[in-house]
Amino acid sequence: WLLYISISALITASNAGLLVVLPLAIVTLLFIGVLVWLSYREWRAFQTFDLVLHLRESIQTADPNTSSFQIKEQFKPVLKNLRQVYPDQMGSFDSEAGNRDTISEYVSLIDNVVLRKADAVVDREIKKASLSVAVLVSVSPHPVLDALFVMIRATMLIKKIGECYGIRPTRWTSLKLFKHLLISVISSAVVEEISAKVIEDIGAGITEKTLKIASEALVSSSRM
Repeated sequence: WLLYISISALITASNAGLLVVLPLAIVTLLFIGVLVWLSYREWRAFQTFDLVLHLRESIQTADPNTSSFQIKEQFKPVLKNLRQVYPDQMGSFDSEAGNRDTISEYVSLIDNVVLRKADAVVDREIKKASLSVAVLVSVSPHPVLDALFVMIRATMLIKKIGECYGIRPTRWTSLKLFKHLLISVISSAVVEEISAKVIEDIGAGITEKTLKIASEALVSSSRM
């Protein structure tokens, strides 16, 4: 719709002189360029997601003792991304990959040399995100802020995990994992509301308040 309006405005202004048309034409071309680039970026991200799903299915259904040639071809785009994240590990992988003739040997090499490092990085990122959310939720004065903190931090975590495994999720492709984020957001807000109601019934003592804060932090952290 914005593209249509831009082109329509350019056509309408064509009789107003070069000083009006030229800046408008430049802005329109820039807008079209950005639109094409964003569309291509989203398409590539969706392709990567689909590729990973197809690759996992191929590994699960294939005979592990058959030739690794076909799997190697399917792995190439993912390994290309991993090469940018883990150059040292991929160097070790490249030196050994030629000697792995079966699917099970090839997949095992990737798992032990490259993905084990990725798993360790992801584990650290999850722990950092869980701790930061627990702290933010515990000091937050309102359930809406709890939900906002969880949503922002979970979105950052989804993107980081994707990058660790050689996938570059964009905002739209991250929606594939958005359902998990929504559950976390709802959980953090619901726990605070339930805790608040319980405290109102049993009295707002220091111990009860502490239990409320701890329960909010624990649930939000575990959901993360």
